[in-house]
Amino acid sequence: MSIWPRLTTIVPLLLTLAVSAESSAQMMGHPSYGAPTFMGGPQQAYPAGPGMAPSFQSHPMISPYDHAMEQHFSSDGMWFKDTLNGMSAMNSYYFSLSYMKTRTRDLQGRFGDLNAPSYTVEETLDGTNGNLPDALTLNNFNPATGNLPANVIGHGMLMTGGMENRQGWGFDWNFSWNANSTGKYDARKNYESYRLSSINAMLLEATTGQGVFPGALEGFNERSIVENEILTTGDITSALALDFGTFGAADDVLDRQLFNLHAIPLQNGVDRDGFNQRFDLDFILEHAVETYGGGADFVSAAIHEGDNLKISTVFGGQYMRINEGMYFRGVDSGLIYDQNLPDGRDDDNDGVYDNVAETGSTNFAEGNPYGNVANGGHSLIRSYIDSSVQSTMGGPEVGLKYVVGEKDGFSIKGATKVGAMFNHERVQLEGDNIGDTVTTSVDLVSGNTLLQDMYDTTITSATPRTQNAFSSSKSSTHVSPMFQQSLTAELPIFSRIPVLRDVSQLQHASFQAGWNFTWIGEVADPNQSISWLTNPRANLFPGIDVKRRSFYQNSINLGINWEY
Repeated sequence: MSIWPRLTTIVPLLLTLAVSAESSAQMMGHPSYGAPTFMGGPQQAYPAGPGMAPSFQSHPMISPYDHAMEQHFSSDGMWFKDTLNGMSAMNSYYFSLSYMKTRTRDLQGRFGDLNAPSYTVEETLDGTNGNLPDALTLNNFNPATGNLPANVIGHGMLMTGGMENRQGWGFDWNFSWNANSTGKYDARKNYESYRLSSINAMLLEATTGQGVFPGALEGFNERSIVENEILTTGDITSALALDFGTFGAADDVLDRQLFNLHAIPLQNGVDRDGFNQRFDLDFILEHAVETYGGGADFVSAAIHEGDNLKISTVFGGQYMRINEGMYFRGVDSGLIYDQNLPDGRDDDNDGVYDNVAETGSTNFAEGNPYGNVANGGHSLIRSYIDSSVQSTMGGPEVGLKYVVGEKDGFSIKGATKVGAMFNHERVQLEGDNIGDTVTTSVDLVSGNTLLQDMYDTTITSATPRTQNAFSSSKSSTHVSPMFQQSLTAELPIFSRIPVLRDVSQLQHASFQAGWNFTWIGEVADPNQSISWLTNPRANLFPGIDVKRRSFYQNSINLGINWEY
């Protein structure tokens, strides 16, 4: 092999130059800011200002890629490190919107005076009770209670939101609204639910069970005869002698349409033992509730943080408004008669269960003297009571907030709070025709027979209120303790559902289901806050005697939570 002679001269020269050349491919340490080395060399860092700590000087001491926060902690004997870099978002936010279904407390206590006797006891004391011993176990115009109306189930909405700083602290807020909802008790409908209609009963009785329903009479409201042609004529004596053809005489119609419903135990300031106001056409109680409110809390950084559990403290304020009422509507015939005790049987085989003459005969007579033509009123007595409470509350709260599970996976979030609410309470009461509708006396001037305690009970469209009407209100402020518990499960399922995963609005959303419980002490009860002393002729009317007890709401909610 031969070598080109000139290489023997060039190669040693190149090797000599390579050894003496400077290599600047990479320096030890961090590169400097500024232009690359090959464009002019490194740029010096800015000098530190007066009093500036070395760690706050520009590179190489700090960098935008360094950690903004670094935290070391021990868990189960092992050390862990949490870090936040300077390029992450400062805050994260969340917002949720849910449908809410809520059950509210039932009202308690007797609807009427606690010291007045029941109608059975009143009759027994007067020596006129011919229904013993059955009256001890069957309804004999027994007093009603506040828990008779069906449970109040409200429907509304729940909104929550908040912010969490990257260091762990943040703010929460919430707003809830339960629309006005009512639980109702209708004593008459309870009886009618197991009765045949009057038309059907008459046909069965007349044809020994083989009758055919006449189309012209189907659905006819027999009660309209009672109210429009018998009890509101202004002459009850003549009305009781009327005949209504297919429906029979007035006695027959009343026999099917009057019920042994309930009575209200009352006091009049005269009878030491009290008395009962009976109702035989209608006795309806309604319990209505509407609530709304909201709050805001500061959430501290975690006071405990493990693998799947984070606990923080919260403190802030809460506002709540409760509108609650008990509403009564009653109608009485104003007649005097012997009433059968309802036992759920058709003792006289006339197709009508528990009618007036179930075990005897009808003997209707004038009871309300204002149904007499001389007085020009109606025998029919319409009564009502509206008792309502508006509680406006606000105050501080403290508690704990906790999260179990993964932040981006299935998790359960909860909060337990206690607080003291300043409760401004307004109780309102109004009504009409509540009193003794049986006891009569003779007016010394006119010589007419009148009710001893009550003025004319006639209510018409032209005179919607009588002299027996009343109204009052009372306000007060006190402190009510408060306790709240909430649990919410979140599940990011939308990304796994074929159609929903393509909806952009659900990109950062998760499904949530929750439960909330709220308890507030010392909230006025609209049923128990009524004083039942009434004697309109003596200027005595039902009034307000505030009684308070616990108020609670149990709620479940379903909705969507967004995080961004």
